[in-house]
Amino acid sequence: MKWASNHNIRIVIKSTGHDLCGRSTGAYSLSIWTHNFNHIQHNPKWKIPGTNKTEDVMICGGGNNWGSVYTAAHRVNRTVVGGEDSTVGLGGLIQNGGHGLLSSTYGLASDQVYQATIVTTDGRRLVVNDQQNQDLFWAVRGAGGGQFGIITEFVLRTHPVPANVVSGGLSFNSSVNGNASWAALAEIASEIPNLMGAGITGTVMSVTGEQAGPVVTISLTGFNSTARCMNDTIHQLATKITNIGNGYLNISFTPPKSQSYWSSTKPNYLSSQSAGSASLFTSRLLGRAELSDLPREKLIHYLQKISVSQNPAQGAMLLFGLQGGPGPAKIAEKRRGSVLPAWRSAYAHVMAYGSSFNETGDAKTGLEIGADFYENVKEPVWREWAPNTGSYMNEGNPFSSTWKQDFYGINYDRLLDVKINYDPSESIFVQSGIGSDKWDYDLHSGLLCRAHGE
Repeated sequence: MKWASNHNIRIVIKSTGHDLCGRSTGAYSLSIWTHNFNHIQHNPKWKIPGTNKTEDVMICGGGNNWGSVYTAAHRVNRTVVGGEDSTVGLGGLIQNGGHGLLSSTYGLASDQVYQATIVTTDGRRLVVNDQQNQDLFWAVRGAGGGQFGIITEFVLRTHPVPANVVSGGLSFNSSVNGNASWAALAEIASEIPNLMGAGITGTVMSVTGEQAGPVVTISLTGFNSTARCMNDTIHQLATKITNIGNGYLNISFTPPKSQSYWSSTKPNYLSSQSAGSASLFTSRLLGRAELSDLPREKLIHYLQKISVSQNPAQGAMLLFGLQGGPGPAKIAEKRRGSVLPAWRSAYAHVMAYGSSFNETGDAKTGLEIGADFYENVKEPVWREWAPNTGSYMNEGNPFSSTWKQDFYGINYDRLLDVKINYDPSESIFVQSGIGSDKWDYDLHSGLLCRAHGE
């Protein structure tokens, strides 16, 4: 048995000699406690390794959640790029890219990392940055949480606080002509790159059911702007879809309002409504080529196909997150890490729901049924609509047969080399993670066994 302890972390690594299926492997079991890593320190003149430059940073323990970090940054009149849900932890979000309210302005959460401290499965405590352990530093900025070791600390770039946040929106539907609302949704989708180029972020949500066509809700946000500018944007969109709808659309407005950044983003730890829910979904990163440059009839076709529901009576949902755009595109190559390259040309991160999941039934059977529905119905739509982009692993379909391409793209082989180098015992397994195809996981028994042929 090997034991290592570093700054409140305890790792116990025990060689078992056999896997749980009785096969000799020399693999290890790993036990980790990291909840005490909750320190946060502001340093306005942190020296960037290998340079004479300094940067305003927050030094954050890996056990923090975003609410704690946002609050600490607010106290020094700064902000950071992170998740919108205050209960989400730093590690998983940052290590897979991480999008949020400010990602379209400043880039992804992983783009903000100047340094990290990692404990590997063999007990080493490594500092990774542009000057040391560069391969591991590259890998943990985009390849998914917990795949190479346990991150105990991040050094994150901070940013000036926006002067204000302006929000507003509109919604529409058609009770008699579904074609009108599908055409209007396509018009809004095609406008996303232009909106984001003008500094707008937010969401577009489309819900289908028994009504004619989708019910669409558009929620827009802008920084350092005015309610008048937002009002102009909203009414310009309304004019476009009114002309397309030929009188068949019902349109309602959410009046613009301006408030302080902190009033808009102050952490609410009771706001996480998804905890405890069960669902399957798939996602895709869509850029100008997939949104604005397609013939309108083709775009409508894809929107309809990706909105198919496993149970038509329950309907389906399509959620466009305006989280890419100028921010990720302008990040310097050195700061980009191993994030899926499609983020650099994407504007919208689009999540598609539509499977039926029996929350009280057998979980393994339910997942298999849902995975089969997505593989045969929804994933083929993405592969035809956006064959050269990919998916966001934190909010994607881990059962896709093309998960290597979807989540990692051209970076997969290089990431596998890093994984083998820093986790040679293969102690860390992640569903659809690097090297996970070497293992079979059984949800009923909990057994993790070598895949046939390995």
